[in-house]
Amino acid sequence: KKIKAETERFSPDCLPVFPPASMQFEMNLPPHIAQVEIEPKPNVDDLQSLFKEGRLICKRCGKCHGHVFDHAKKVLETKVLKERPDLMNEIASRAIKTQKDVCVKVAFPIDRLELQYKGSTYPLEKMTIHLHAFLSSGKMAFKTYEIEGESLPCKSIQYGEVILGNKAVKMVLPEGLSSKQIVVDIHDTQNHD
Repeated sequence: KKIKAETERFSPDCLPVFPPASMQFEMNLPPHIAQVEIEPKPNVDDLQSLFKEGRLICKRCGKCHGHVFDHAKKVLETKVLKERPDLMNEIASRAIKTQKDVCVKVAFPIDRLELQYKGSTYPLEKMTIHLHAFLSSGKMAFKTYEIEGESLPCKSIQYGEVILGNKAVKMVLPEGLSSKQIVVDIHDTQNHD
């Protein structure tokens, strides 16, 4: 297969539907729990499974308080946001102002719970919630590329990219604006705050 940058000329039998040369692109990720840490950190190979399958159990009464993320969400809603009701708005405002991925860490002690997972019990002293937000917009610039191959008829695809704060967004539109499926890649261009 051969991919080449398309010039201004197109063969009459290969006229794709193009997006504009650029279009406004907005990425809006409101404040949300992106990560949770627990201390002391359990010595397990798969922390994701531990967080999804492990149960927080009260050391006094044996009551189950759900999974790690369940508890983090509950504490955020019932304690943290009651003490700091404007926290989510502050994070969103900071994301709008900086046009970057914003991370705010909220830590709190855990004194009555332990984590049970696959027959083992892990002590807990502290949980840290990472709250993330990202709000930015910019013009996505498009280029058209032509793909040719022995068994592939003439095909033009559109590729767009934009830098939004500290995020690079790349998009492929295989059928132009009428594409039913698209490919999107979003990655950091630098470390977030």
